[in-house]
Order: sequence, then C-alpha cells, then structure tokens
Amino acid sequence: MMCLKILRISLAILAGWALCSANSELGWTRKKSLVEREHLNQVLLEGERCWLGAKVRRPRASPQHHLFGVYPSRAGNYLRPYPVGEQEIHHTGRSKPDTEGNAVSLVPPDLTENPAGLRGAVEEPAAPWVGDSPIGQSELLGDDDAYLGNQRSKESLGEAGIQKGSAMAATTTTAIFTTLNEPKPETQRRGWAKSRQRRQVWKRRAEDGQGDSGISSHFQPWPKHSLKHRVKKSPPEESNQNGGEGSYREAETFNSQVGLPILYFSGRRERLLLRPEVLAEIPREAFTVEAWVKPEGGQNNPAIIAGVFDNCSHTVSDKGWALGIRSGKDKGKRDARFFFSLCTDRVKKATILISHSRYQPGTWTHVAATYDGRHMALYVDGTQVASSLDQSGPLNSPFMASCRSLLLGGDSSEDGHYFRGHLGTLVFWSTALPQSHFQHSSQHSSGEEEATDLVLTASFEPVNTEWVPFRDEKYPRLEVLQGFEPEPEILSPLQPPLCGQTVCDNVELISQYNGYWPLRGEKVIRYQVVNICDDEGLNPIVSEEQIRLQHEALNEAFSRYNISWQLSVHQVHNSTLRHRVVLVNCEPSKIGNDHCDPECEHPLTGYDGGDCRLQGRCYSWNRRDGLCHVECNNMLNDFDDGDCCDPQVADVRKTCFDPDSPKRAYMSVKELKEALQLNSTHFLNIYFASSVREDLAGAATWPWDKDAVTHLGGIVLSPAYYGMPGHTDTMIHEVGHVLGLYHVFKGVSERESCNDPCKETVPSMETGDLCADTAPTPKSELCREPEPTSDTCGFTRFPGAPFTNYMSYTDDNCTDNFTPNQVARMHCYLDLVYQQWTESRKPTPIPIPPMVIGQTNKSLTIHWLPPISGVVYDRASGSLCGACTEDGTFRQYVHTASSRRVCDSSGYWTPEEAVGPPDVDQPCEPSLQAWSPEVHLYHMNMTVPCPTEGCSLELLFQHPVQADTLTLWVTSFFMESSQVLFDTEILLENKESVHLGPLDTFCDIPLTIKLHVDGKVSGVKVYTFDERIEIDAALLTSQPHSPLCSGCRPVRYQVLRDPPFASGLPVVVTHSHRKFTDVEVTPGQMYQYQVLAEAGGELGEASPPLNHIHGAPYCGDGKVSERLGEECDDGDLVSGDGCSKVCELEEGFNCVGEPSLCYMYEGDGICEPFERKTSIVDCGIYTPKGYLDQWATRAYSSHEDKKKCPVSLVTGEPHSLICTSYHPDLPNHRPLTGWFPCVASENETQDDRSEQPEGSLKKEDEVWLKVCFNRPGEARAIFIFLTTDGLVPGEHQQPTVTLYLTDVRGSNHSLGTYGLSCQHNPLIINVTHHQNVLFHHTTSVLLNFSSPRVGISAVALRTSSRIGLSAPSNCISEDEGQNHQGQSCIHRPCGKQDSCPSLLLDHADVVNCTSIGPGLMKCAITCQRGFALQASSGQYIRPMQKEILLTCSSGHWDQNVSCLPVDCGVPDPSLVNYANFSCSEGTKFLKRCSISCVPPAKLQGLSPWLTCLEDGLWSLPEVYCKLECDAPPIILNANLLLPHCLQDNHDVGTICKYECKPGYYVAESAEGKVRNKLLKIQCLEGGIWEQGSCIPVVCEPPPPVFEGMYECTNGFSLDSQCVLNCNQEREKLPILCTKEGLWTQEFKLCENLQGECPPPPSELNSVEYKCEQGYGIGAVCSPLCVIPPSDPVMLPENITADTLEHWMEPVKVQSIVCTGRRQWHPDPVLVHCIQSCEPFQADGWCDTINNRAYCHYDGGDCCSSTLSSKKVIPFAADCDLDECTCRDPKAEENQ
Repeated sequence: MMCLKILRISLAILAGWALCSANSELGWTRKKSLVEREHLNQVLLEGERCWLGAKVRRPRASPQHHLFGVYPSRAGNYLRPYPVGEQEIHHTGRSKPDTEGNAVSLVPPDLTENPAGLRGAVEEPAAPWVGDSPIGQSELLGDDDAYLGNQRSKESLGEAGIQKGSAMAATTTTAIFTTLNEPKPETQRRGWAKSRQRRQVWKRRAEDGQGDSGISSHFQPWPKHSLKHRVKKSPPEESNQNGGEGSYREAETFNSQVGLPILYFSGRRERLLLRPEVLAEIPREAFTVEAWVKPEGGQNNPAIIAGVFDNCSHTVSDKGWALGIRSGKDKGKRDARFFFSLCTDRVKKATILISHSRYQPGTWTHVAATYDGRHMALYVDGTQVASSLDQSGPLNSPFMASCRSLLLGGDSSEDGHYFRGHLGTLVFWSTALPQSHFQHSSQHSSGEEEATDLVLTASFEPVNTEWVPFRDEKYPRLEVLQGFEPEPEILSPLQPPLCGQTVCDNVELISQYNGYWPLRGEKVIRYQVVNICDDEGLNPIVSEEQIRLQHEALNEAFSRYNISWQLSVHQVHNSTLRHRVVLVNCEPSKIGNDHCDPECEHPLTGYDGGDCRLQGRCYSWNRRDGLCHVECNNMLNDFDDGDCCDPQVADVRKTCFDPDSPKRAYMSVKELKEALQLNSTHFLNIYFASSVREDLAGAATWPWDKDAVTHLGGIVLSPAYYGMPGHTDTMIHEVGHVLGLYHVFKGVSERESCNDPCKETVPSMETGDLCADTAPTPKSELCREPEPTSDTCGFTRFPGAPFTNYMSYTDDNCTDNFTPNQVARMHCYLDLVYQQWTESRKPTPIPIPPMVIGQTNKSLTIHWLPPISGVVYDRASGSLCGACTEDGTFRQYVHTASSRRVCDSSGYWTPEEAVGPPDVDQPCEPSLQAWSPEVHLYHMNMTVPCPTEGCSLELLFQHPVQADTLTLWVTSFFMESSQVLFDTEILLENKESVHLGPLDTFCDIPLTIKLHVDGKVSGVKVYTFDERIEIDAALLTSQPHSPLCSGCRPVRYQVLRDPPFASGLPVVVTHSHRKFTDVEVTPGQMYQYQVLAEAGGELGEASPPLNHIHGAPYCGDGKVSERLGEECDDGDLVSGDGCSKVCELEEGFNCVGEPSLCYMYEGDGICEPFERKTSIVDCGIYTPKGYLDQWATRAYSSHEDKKKCPVSLVTGEPHSLICTSYHPDLPNHRPLTGWFPCVASENETQDDRSEQPEGSLKKEDEVWLKVCFNRPGEARAIFIFLTTDGLVPGEHQQPTVTLYLTDVRGSNHSLGTYGLSCQHNPLIINVTHHQNVLFHHTTSVLLNFSSPRVGISAVALRTSSRIGLSAPSNCISEDEGQNHQGQSCIHRPCGKQDSCPSLLLDHADVVNCTSIGPGLMKCAITCQRGFALQASSGQYIRPMQKEILLTCSSGHWDQNVSCLPVDCGVPDPSLVNYANFSCSEGTKFLKRCSISCVPPAKLQGLSPWLTCLEDGLWSLPEVYCKLECDAPPIILNANLLLPHCLQDNHDVGTICKYECKPGYYVAESAEGKVRNKLLKIQCLEGGIWEQGSCIPVVCEPPPPVFEGMYECTNGFSLDSQCVLNCNQEREKLPILCTKEGLWTQEFKLCENLQGECPPPPSELNSVEYKCEQGYGIGAVCSPLCVIPPSDPVMLPENITADTLEHWMEPVKVQSIVCTGRRQWHPDPVLVHCIQSCEPFQADGWCDTINNRAYCHYDGGDCCSSTLSSKKVIPFAADCDLDECTCRDPKAEENQ
C-alpha cells in the first residue's frame, strides 16, 4: 500500500503582504451600510408580506462543508459555510425578515437530543469553512480504523466525520504505515501517494489473487524508511458475514510500538537548516520535492514549508525556490493556498504557482513541486494544479551552489515566514518526476531509475542528525504518529450547488427523494400553538375556532404529500405578556439609539423613542412634575424623567416607551421567545406578533439557521390573519419556508444583477428556488401568468408561471399545491433537521444508493453513506451523543460569552453572537452575526479604538475537557494580521491559564490551534487591537475517548440483496467505514443491493437500490468506460482532483491515460487543441466561423491623465489577463497593465468627503469609458477584460458596469447593468438577448462604472461577418475630436483596396505567404537570430517573441510589426547584490557587462562578467559580492568570550559574545527586571557591527516619601553612598548601591518622626485633592480636575496650562505624597489641569484637541505623511487653521 513518513514543515516564502490600512475607513462605511441595508431589506420592501422570502441571497462565498462529514447542512448536521445572503436574513415568511438584531441562526438537528438548557454548548456541528474542495477529505478525528477514521461520511455533530479543513482533532492522527521487510530497490516508493487515494485498481488486483505481494508492487516504502505498510489480502469466504472486516489485516512491522516521527512547527522561531554534509550539492538543473503536511488553520503570509534560499547576499531575494502556503487576496486575509515559487539567478522576479483551491487545515495533504529546467509544476494530492513555462535554465551557476541552503519551517528572511502545523515526510529528487509517480505508482513507476535520483529522505529521529536550528532558533516539537493509517477517503461529501445551502439542495440527493417514493413515506409532525392569555386564562391571542380552522387547512394542504400535522396548544397564563405588544424585528436596544429604525416606528414605542418623530417641544418646567407629557416622552428628554412609566401617573400600557423600564408597553419577538424558553427540539412552535406594517403576515426560521431547533426558532404569525378565512394559506406558506422552500420568484424578482449566478432563466435545481418543476416567475399577486417584462436585463416571457403554488404571493383562493420537487425538499429537511418532530423512533433513511468500490472475479465490494441525520445514534433526552464522534471525540461550541467592551447601542455585535455554531454567511465581509468590539454604529466618525491592553472576548464551554484542538472563526478584520489576535489565553478548569501569544489568522479559514496544555480546558480569551474585528464562533475538540461519549453507540447496518444471500437473511454489517464485500457472486449476474440502518431495535427505511451486473465497468475502476459516459476515471470517487466522483471532467482540468492523470490546463501558457475555443488565457479569444472579433482602436474617458492613467491602455489586446481585488497602490504599479480612472480626490472639499462613503460617485464624478472600433457591424458579444474588479477587500457591494452600444447614427442602446468580478474575467455580454440592438451597426461601446476603482485592460467587440469583406468598411478618422462624453466615433469610408502591400521587414525572414481568397493573405514572420518582434499597434506581443502570423484583408495587414535587436537592458541590481555593472559595449545581444562590488563588499569568484543572450536575459552570474565585517570594536567594561572574534573577515550574521564586568549590565536590559550580563553583537548586512554596550548598575530611587531627606555621593549609581538626615545625634550609617543594583539596606523613616503635611490647597490651578488617608507622613492624595474632562499634570515653574506649547509633553500626576519633611511631593503649586485626550486617535479624522505631543499628535491623523489615505480630514468643522496643521515634529512635513 502506501508508505508514509509524515513530517511537518514550516516554510515561509518571500515578502508578506501588509494589510492595506486604507481599508479601515472603507470597512466602516461598509459596516454602517450593512446595517442600513438590513433595515431596508427588513422594512422597506414595499408590498412584501413575507419577512424572509423577499431576501436576495448571493451565492455562498465558498462551497459548503459539513464539519462532520458527507452531508453538509446548516442546521446542525451540516452547516453551510457561507450561504448566500447579501447579508443576514434569518427568517422566512410573508413579510420582512425577522432578524430582531440577532442572527436567527442555525441549530443542528442534534440539538433536538439535548434539553433546552444546552443551547449552543454542544449541540451544533461546526460550519466548515474551508476551501474549495469537499469536506470529507480529512477530519477532526483520530483516524482510528476502529472508528470512522478518515472517511468523510459522517454527518451531524453527532457524527464522527469532520470536514477536512475545519478544526482537525486528534493530535497525533493515529496511523499505521506497515513496511515490508527489506524492500528491493525496484519496489521503493514514496508514501501516501494521494491523500484521498482509494485506488480500486490495486484493490482489484490484490483480490485477483496477488495477495500481499500484489499490493507491495503498487505502494512500496521509501528506501530506509521504517514505515508500516497495510496489506490487503483476498477476502475470506465468510467475509460477507462479518461485514468485510476480515478483508484487511495489518502486516507485522519490526517495531509497531515506535510509530512514525513527525515534526510539529508552532509558527514561532523553529526554522531548521539542512546540515551541509548531508547533501553535497542541492540540485540546481532539475528537481522534485514532495512533502506530507498537515497545516493549521491560520498561517503567516506567506508560510514556508520548505525551500532553497540564497545564504550569501543577506538581502531578501526570491532566488531559489519555496514550497508553502500563501494568501492570494487582500494582503494576507483570505484565500490561502499551497504555492510553489521559483526564481533562477538570471531573472529578477520569481514565478509563483498557486493551487486551484484553498488548503484544508488539519488535513494530511501530499504537496509536491517539480522543475525540469523549463517547466515548473505544483501537485496537490497527486493532481497537477498549476504549471508554468516562465522560468528556464539552471537555478544558479555551479560556482553559486555553495550560496544555497535548504530550510524547513520558514525562509531565510528576518520575518521568518514561519509555518504552523505538522510535517510528516520530505523527499528530494534530482530529477523532475512525472505525475504518475505522485498518483498511480504501480502502473507507471520505474523504481530503479527513481532510486538513483533520490538525493534526500528527511529523517527526524533523531532530528539533529540531519538538521540544525537556523540562526540560534529552536527545534520544533517531535511527535510520533501511532495507531492505524487513516482510511483514504472513499467518497466526496455531497455538496450543495453554488446557490444552495445544505445537502438537501444537492441535486444527486434531492433527486433520490424525488424519484424514490419510500423516502417520502408518511410523516406525522408535531407542532404547538403558543397562545398567551391573561392570568385568569381569559382573552387569548387567538380563539379555539381560529386554531381549529387553521389546523384543518394545514392538514388539508400537506396530507396528500404524506406530511400530516399533530396539534397541541401551549397556553401561557401571563397578563403582563398578554398586554404587551410583541413587535417583529424591533429590539428594545434600537429604541432611542439616535437613528430612526423603521421597524420600531410604532405608537407604542413613541415612534422609536422619538428617533423617527417628536411630538412637540418639551419645556423644562414640564419635566419631573408628576404628569406624563407626550412631547417629553422620548429618549432626548429621558422619557419625561420616568413620569410616563409610573403607574401612579399614567396608563403605562399606552405611555411607557422607555426600553429600560420593566413596565414598557412593547417587547420584541426575541424577548418573548427568551421569556417562554420553548425549545423547538420536539415541536414546531407557532408564535404571534404584530408589526409596524399592517400587511404583516408571517415569518419563519430557515432550516439551516443556527436557531432552527432552539427556543429562538419557529414561526411568527399575525393573529389578525391566523385561522381567518381567506388567510389560512399564510401559515402553509411559512411552514414551506421552515421546511426549506424558497419563494417561487427567487432568482427572478430576488436577484442582485443581470449576471447574478443564482438568476433563474429556465427551471433548474441549481438556481432560483432550486426546483426544476417551478418555472421562473416574477413576484406577482395576480392569479394568472405574469405579463412579459422588459428591463435592463432584456425581454423575458414567463410561460407556465407557478402562480397557484403555495410559495407564490397570490391569495388563498388561487394557491393550492406544492410541486414534486418541493415535496422532496420538505421530506429531506424533515429527515435532516427535524427528525425529532416526529414520534417515530426509526433511524432516518440512507438517501443515496450504495456504490461499487471494488470488484474481482470472485467478489464485489460496496460502500454506502450513513443515515442522513447522523452516525452516532442516540435520542435520549439530555444525551450528549450528538456532540460525539465515533472515536469518542467530544466537540462543543461556546456556551457563554462575555466582553468588558461596551456593546453597540444598536444591539448588534454582542458577545452572544459568538455562542453556538458559526453562522456568518459571507466571511471576510462585515456581518451582524458575529461579536465585534465596535461601539458606535450610527456615528461612523466615533470609532473608539481598543485600549492599550486591547479589547477582549471571553468564551466559555459548558463541559471542561482534556482538549486536543481549539477552532476559532475570525470572519472579518481590518488591521495587520499580527495586531488582530495579539494574544490568546487558554482558560483551564483550575482557574489557571496559558497564554499562547499572537497568532496569524485568515477570515475565510477558521483558526485552528493545537493545544499542548495540561489540565482540562474550560474556555478561551482572545485579545485584539482591532476594534472592527468580528468573531463568529469557537469550537473545542477533546482528545479521543472522552468520558462524555462513553455511552454512545453507532448505527449498525443490514445489507439486502436480490437475489438473496445463501442464508436467505440480510447481512448485518458493523464495519466502521460502511463497506461490505460479497463473495457469493457470479460474473454476468445482475445483483440489486439495498442498505438499511438499525438503531435502538428499530430498522430504518431501505436505501434506494444499486443494480450492478457483476464484472461490468463502474466509475472508480480506473478505466474510462465510454459505455457509461465517463469522461475520466482516476480510480476513486473523490471530487476536486480533476475527475469528479461521477467520472466527469471538472472545470479547468483535463485528464489523460488510465487511470486518469488530471491536470489544470487553464493558464499554463500552452494552447492545447481542446481548449482553443474555450481558454482565453492560453489561446486568446476564439472567433467562431461567421463572426469577426476586433479590439478597440480608440478610447476616451471621463477621467484621464496621460501620464498616470492613459486611456490608450485599453486599445488593442490586453497586456495582462491577471485581475485582482483593488488596493490603493494598484494604479501606481509600473508597468501599468490597464486603465484606471484618475479620480482626483484632492479636488473634493472636506465637507464632501465627510458626507460621502469612500468610493461612491457624485453625479458629476461619474466614471465612463468610450471605446471605438474600426469596423461597424451587428454586435453579437462584448468582451471586457479587467485589471481589477474594484472590489475593496471586505466590501460587500459589487462594483457594476452599465453598457450602451452606439450605432453609426449616434444612437445609444442599453445592454443593462452587470456585476464585475475577477472570477468572471473577461466579462462576456451576449448581445443576442437584446432584440433592440441586434440589427444596428455598432461603432462604439460606452461603459459607465459604479466605482472609480475599476481597472480595464481591453475591450473587444464581436460582430456578425455577414457583410462581405470587399464591401466598403468604415474607419475612424484620425482628427476625431476628443472633448466630451457626447462625442461620437466618426466613421468615414476609407476607399476600397483589394491588393495587400508587400511586407518589407529588416532582419526578418518572411516565410509561407499564402493567399486565402480575394484580398486575403496570411504570412508567417520570423526574426533573425539576435532580433525580436515588436508591434507598434494592435496585438500585444510577448517579450522576445520570434514568430508571428500576419493576416491581410481589404488591403490592410492586421498588425504593424518590426524586428528589433535583442536588448537585455542594464542588469538589474538583484542579479548580483551590492554590485555595480559596467556595460561599455552596450547591452544588446552577445554584449558583456563587468561586475564590481560596492565597498565594503568583496568580490567572490573568478568570472565577473554577464553576457546578453538571445532570450533577452543576462547569463547566470558566476560571482557574488560578499559583505564582511572587520574585527568588532572594543566594548568598554566587558570581557570578550570568543577569542576568534578578534580576527577580521566575519560573515554577515556572525555573533560575538561578551560578558559585562561586575557592576555593569547590558544596556538593552535596562528596561527589564532581569539584568542581563551577557552581550551579543551581530555582524549586520551593511558590513558593520551591531551596537552594544555595558552600562553601570543603577539602583532604584528611594520611595517618594523620602524626598528631600537623603544625600547621595553619586546619585543612585554603583557604589554611591546615601545618608538619611534624621536630626539624630548618633552616627549616620551610609546605604550603598551594590553591583547587583540593590541597596545594602532598606530606606526607613526616622524614628519618632511625627506630624503631617498641610492640607493641599483647594482648587489651586483648578485642581482639588482627595485625601482618604489623611495628611500624615506617607499619606497619598489623588488630584482631581475641577473641570472635566481634564488631566492633572506637572508643569515647569514658569509654565501654566494657558502657556503650554503643543510640543511640550507634561507628565500626568497620579498622586502626591506627604514626605518625611512634611512637604507634598510633587509640589501642588506645579500641578495643573490640561484638557484630556479624546479616545479617537488613529481613526482617520484629525481631532484638533488631540493634535499635540501629549496626545501623540492624534495618532498621526493630522499629517498626510502618516495617513494611508494621504489626506487629512479635520473632524471639527470650525477648526482653527493652526490646530489642523501637521504639528508633529517627527513627521516628514516638518523635517
């Protein structure tokens, strides 16, 4: 099988990106607008009757991953990582969403197994957030074969599986790697060839009778590796009786107890350097490096696993190669992937290959990189995910080989770029191995050849034999991987489609519910109506008759779909609750928050506490007069100072609006639910509430919401409509939402833009409402098909609109049905989320047929998924099994959360948002579903920074456990990564704690922390300096075999077969991986298999059947079967590796061979035949027959600067196809690859800026671009190539472009508005949908952009070529005016030219000219040696391109080219650091430049020349300039410890050590408590020694009470003698300062010293004193300023508060002391009050009060040089000019 030696490497590559500080202001605006949009969505959707249905949801930010297995879902078993919401809408229904300021989030079905009190603690599974590949690929478990192991089929929290990449659990992932004794050379192989590998090929061969040896030929161990090897043997005859468990045995190994040594890198100073003697020369011409790694979530950016780096130049350079993890977006915040970078010594810039998907934290992953001197490739788990031809030749010259070193766990830079996680194995080869080596070894390998190229197999036991810590760092932690090998993943988890939320949206699964009727069997569902009466039981909210009528209507609607309802009524006798108006979505915290919240604008809230309207003027004499005055009853006047909430004064049911009063007249739905505490575990609860809007009908909780089965779930209905004739369908509609149904008009009326990926144009199970039998329809209340509409997205008809569907908005007399797809969805969600709402004790069904995973002549092996609701089965009330995995690992989310930070007055971002499972829809974007320290929602300039000790959040778990891993979801942040989490404190059960220090995190991958702590963990406390950070959730994972899981039992299975087994009975299977091998099979015979689950003595429904003819091909057998319609077959059922689990090619991949080898072809620079029509990146635009494509030839724009942003950049082909998110430096990058609008923000006034969100456009600032084309024609498509999509990291609003086509008459025709995204680059707009444009001849395109941050690299027009080429064409005149947007692209006939002018090119060979028609000719041009092509117009030509094909039509060549001499240009300084280049001969082909070193660097090497070669690059340098230090300077008062330091020629990095003489210590340690005697100085990169000195010991000054009572001979320095003056006759003994820095004796007050100081003068200098200890000697008084806010400070004698200059920095006085001389110290005469600093430093606004040295010059806000935006924005409108100027003497402006 595969052998594996698992290590863990941390290697950090190249420069880490800094977070763009400009984002902070943007983020604030976004955060505010997020909430405003929330209000808009909740309240202002006119005509909406359903709170949730009206919500537009965007596609998830990434695929769904179920933290615990195959069924990604949201409500527990399967949380979707990021559903698709524009922002958080949490309830569905017929009116606005009920977020109530809290996230109506999800709770897992498993919660249903827990009592109500357990909310959030253990019940829900984690929302896996991890990346683009399916979740099952790894897990949180100890991969023990006795349990579910590495199989991703676990689902609910209660399941064992944990998605690959969420918090991974078992510390030492137990695994056995058996090794066969003394492997022969030809059998030597590397291990774990493909992490998910379940190669049916080798399985089949083994079963064919090869026995043990059959396997060894496929997976052989590495040479000298003492790894264990699992062997598959032929299944025994009885294996069908034991569930196939006998089909595996573990081969004996020489020492099974030892396990495999692996390294754990903590991410802190643990780099390892390969000892030079281990590897004589690092391969430089070709190599392969492969490693097994298990990275943590959250890494340095970049984080280096392994790499070869330059160790001679001592400057940060890209030379060499690196393998690691880096974030591709937003300067380190998100989208982190594996990467491979390489830079030869001939080029200045590295080529970086990045994986196709995010890395999976906590998952063993095989990563490999190859280079053959021309081709670079990166492999992840055996799949080639990226390749490039951009580098060529050897890495370096032979002479430079000694300047290269191999590092693990980081790079050679000062930052280190440390890796965090496990490194299992590292193998290094001196050749570029083929892909087959990483994937299908037995079929393709040539072991002997490979063995000769093997140069290094890293060994970590003991680690110091091969490795030494780099730069005095420490060794990483050595661990041992023990136990069983993780079972390779058999099947990828079932993912929802892009627009889906849970596994019930997966087309494969829901199709089974749709087509296999037993899955839709009869279900009786419990629901209870919560009817509140007064204390006597009278005056209920709804009558018994209403309840009866509604119940009948409910059953009538659902019973025909096998869903019937069992009613119970829960009567609450509580007059207080009965007489309060319950308001939907109006939280009390919104009342009087200085912002009009429309959902609270109700008479009984005083119209939002006066925020929406005041009732008149309140006079002071009206307050506190014992009467309730309506005009004073608002927050502004403190609700008439309480008079209106006094029952003695007023009718408080009508007048008490104060949100803090217990007598107020209203309450929120959330408060009602919190008061009642009715869990939704076993019932669907029905509540009643009113709304500000009278058309309220109802609201519901989605099944994927966090609160679906908690006390905050259920349905809220208007009592005015409930059970009333003509309105009974409202509840049916809301129940549809609870059971997972969307509005039928989702995707039509609910969408974001014309190219919204969830827009529904044809019935589909992947877009719109995810039902293929509800035709697309707009929102309508009419009982008929809607009229055709024509909007900006085109003309649309709606045939077959489902207006009679319950999920439409038509009235009761019209709606009467659900469709089969909708019924399937409802049954699926009842099984997935709400299985405890039914009386049935049966296990939920297995919804997918079993699948074949192995086949021999004598046997057939099948695999199946677990029941949809979980593997560990226990429904006992109060049981914790829902939080256990099969190996006894216990997982729990936060139970309680708290923060010292004041919460935002809006009620958002409270610590409670971090309780329970993660529920942020769109990580990396501001959300209302997470905790944030933010304190001011509606005052965007009032951001309060975190205090000096940071903001903190304390998260506690309900059950302290022996912990393995902590997972933390940090979903948004704005600061540098190091400031985001500057400390993490692990809280232990015994009140102790462990501080972990700073940790790097991403916003789209949860932070995972391996816990090496003693004792039980009870919580975590995180500290941040980022006041806008958002923390969504935390998960604590115990070590396996937790006592909390000791009583939990997994499901068992029965396999049914037709024809039956010989025994006539089903086979009972307990195999933990759900596999069964049937040996009673005959080739050619058809067999039908079904599986059912057995638990608690009950049998579940049989799964859909598998029908298979024994011996027939199947997907996963490694052979591509055309008969089955397979496009590939890589031998497994795993998606994400190029060949999907249904054997179809995945997007961007091509696969070849059998078993298929898959590789990413997009962007590899090679145009293969199959991609010619589809890949614009590799092949350019493909022009179909009958069409003409042309690039823009002229361009005009609203904002052009010919130097900074020339609009001519958009003409011709794009210079680059790379598109990135926006950051402020992008338009300044050179060379420019596209046009950016130069929007001059300098012209904006201060007031304009303060009122406008950044990036928004005023009308006159509208950004437009007009591009013209040479040949008018009937437009068919427009291609827009982006340089940046203008999306600022974290911003929610997608920039858009509105297009207009201009015809030859000058008329404009709109094409609509489209979202811009780098994911869809180029943006292709199909014009054929727009009938109004089709027959006009387009001459130009006008583009209007919503954001000035968009960058465009090119625009192309596709026209119909029906007009003959010989017809006169129109051309743009050269003298066309360029004055205004109104200009047209003027066209004039150019005349007719049939003949092509001959090509006369210097230094070129014209070959192969062929005529292809009248006036049509093609010629191939090749430049002579030493010359390269250059184009003066038209197509963009690659650098040093030698050949080109020119086309002539109508007398015009399509391009103007010439052959110019190759010129290498002046050598870049990075080629040889610290060198000067002299190029007296020039820099053209074959010319030479000499190299000389800049002193003090010295030349090393004998050939100081570079030669310009034909590819336009200089030859490899064969010298380098070495920086050295001379002998270090003499250090006074110190002794040198290393005698060799007295010599010269010390390398950079050399350290010399000294010891300070007695009485002296190292200067740097002066601040610290421990005084260091050892001094280390280092030879720095400039060739000079680091500064260092030994300074005399200084003793602490005596306490202030002794002020003026002592005399010292030499201050407090060494040997100084101090004498206390006590006026006593006896001898005064001196007190000495010793060399340890201590006094020889303690300073004591003189005996009989009595008396007291005079009372401090009151209000002198506006200071008064608080003297709680009296005035005696030693008493302390605290100064207080009379006029707040002011600080008491000490000023010099001649300075007062009025004469204090801004540059003076007075010291704040905390207290004054009465000294032994009966005088106050410091003297109160010198204590003055000055104005305090405001807490708004470094917030982007220049606060004049803070613009002084005492307040650190407002944190840099008043100087443009210290602001990222470079623009000062004064906060005070009446700011005195001098107060607003840059005063900081250290700022650039004042130097």
